[in-house]
Amino acid sequence: MPCSRQITHAFFNDCNNQRIRAIRFGAVLAPPDAIIRAAAAGTKIRATVLNATGEPAEGVRVDFSAPQAGATCTLSSRFAITDASGVAAVTCTPNCAPGTYSVVAQPLTALSTASVSFTNESVPCRRRSVRH
Repeated sequence: MPCSRQITHAFFNDCNNQRIRAIRFGAVLAPPDAIIRAAAAGTKIRATVLNATGEPAEGVRVDFSAPQAGATCTLSSRFAITDASGVAAVTCTPNCAPGTYSVVAQPLTALSTASVSFTNESVPCRRRSVRH
């Protein structure tokens, strides 16, 4: 009888960073009835994904979105993958527009979302000057 195995990960050596990296094949979907919670500490956003029984959901892609204009921030990444404790994290670097806005986190294929609010203070932006 032939042996069939499904390959789910490819591993490679990242010599420059002294790490072994893994690439997961296929979509990293949220479990059915996933629960997501999000919190911010400074500019860091941590989204926690739990399955229906409250256990951490590891390896789930969480998409993050911020407003496109006005008071907003630049996200370090548009998505992150949850770790063993179910946490996916990105940073939110504010722009110069004053005001309040929300960043939304949503696990891939999940109906539930979570958001965190930020307020940009009305302070002058740093401008880069170029001299010739």
